[in-house]
Formats: sequence, structure tokens, C-alpha cells
Amino acid sequence: MRDFLAEYKNLLVVLVIFAVGFGLFVMAANKGSTSAAVDDDYKRINFDSPMVKGSADASVQLIQYSDFLCPSCTVVSTQVMPTIEQKYIDTGKVAFEFRPMAFVASSAVTNYASTMAAEGAYCAADQGKFWQYHDEVYAYTFEKIMSSSINPQYIATSTEVLTNDIVKTLASSAGLESGVFDGCLDDNSHTTDVVDGNETANSNGITSAPTVLLNGTDVSSSATNLTALEVLIEAQLK
Repeated sequence: MRDFLAEYKNLLVVLVIFAVGFGLFVMAANKGSTSAAVDDDYKRINFDSPMVKGSADASVQLIQYSDFLCPSCTVVSTQVMPTIEQKYIDTGKVAFEFRPMAFVASSAVTNYASTMAAEGAYCAADQGKFWQYHDEVYAYTFEKIMSSSINPQYIATSTEVLTNDIVKTLASSAGLESGVFDGCLDDNSHTTDVVDGNETANSNGITSAPTVLLNGTDVSSSATNLTALEVLIEAQLK
């Protein structure tokens, strides 16, 4: 029987090594771009987005700018957010929006692995199954990084974690219609959405992943720690 606790502890060690080595992932794509307008929309939930959970009447808004290849993002999405969802989002206290970024592996030399995964998120949203895709991809990357101690910042390992075929397989496992999803991904139907999202984030000072905003305040340093994030949320609810 697998010792999941031991494996999780090993993952945390790996993440510490990652943090010491290169810290939070810094946005490389479109660095310095100023084409997107600077405004406060970046720190307010867009309730028209299919990547939102929770009530529009919630007094607390939580936004996660995240890359599907970022180790710390993977911890937030698989180890922290499920409890936050159950305790605060499902009870109407917190509204949450996920915003897919692509800057860990977003160039030709890395086979656009992050960009492809982010585009896949939009393709899944087209079918009304973004959250199923989100959960499937992050569960896979969590297991892949944990079991193989992979550093996805490097070219070889970034393409090893998420390839075009792997993303399509994960989407199928998440219940998406394969023919529609595969066509959407192969046609680069949402490349502009991903590029525009990166540029808007960068123009508003979002330069690392994960960046987590709580009622507009950057709480990224606490986002991978469930207890710390809960304390901050509770303070906003008072």
C-alpha cells in the first residue's frame, strides 16, 4: 500500500527546493508588455467567467492566477482549495475565480506546454466542464511532480509533464467530448485568450504564480498554507 503521507511530505521537500532554487515562477512571456489597460478589474471577480465558483453576494472574493505546470499552484489547487471550497465557497461566504496563466513553459523550446494547458482550460469551458478539466489536470500534475520530483521550469521536464496527447487524454478522462476538445486545442482556438490574459495580468503587476488575491490584496505567500489562508479569510469575514 502506498504511503501517501510520506509522499506528500516528499513533495513539500521538493517544493522547498524549488522555492530556494528559483522562487515563484516569474512571467517570461510578454514581459514588459503594456498593451493591456491597467485598472482594478484584475482584482475583482468577473462573474461572467465560467471559471467562477460561489455567490455574487459573497463578502469575500478570492482570485487565483495560476499555471497548470507550477508546483506551488498545484499544491494550492489540490491541497488547499478543496477545503476552502467546502468551508467557505459552498456556504456562500467566499466567491472564487481561477485565471489560467501560461508562463512556466510558454515558448517553442518548451513545446508551449503551459500555453497548451491554459488553452485547454478555455476549450473545456466551451463545453461547460472547466472545473472537471481543472481538477483532472491538477490531480495529474500533482502526482507527476510528486512521484518523479520533476522541476517543470526545465525544458525537458516541462514537456514530459504535459504534452498535447496527455492534455487530450486528461480532458477525455474529465468527461469532455474528445472530438470537440481535440479540435479546439489543435486549432489554437483560445491562444488569443491566453495571451491576452497574460498581458493583462502582467500590466497589472501579476508577475508570479501562484498569485492569490483576497479582496484585492495579494496573499500569495500564505496561499499554499491552508491554515494561514483560513485565518486571512476569517479576518475578512468579521
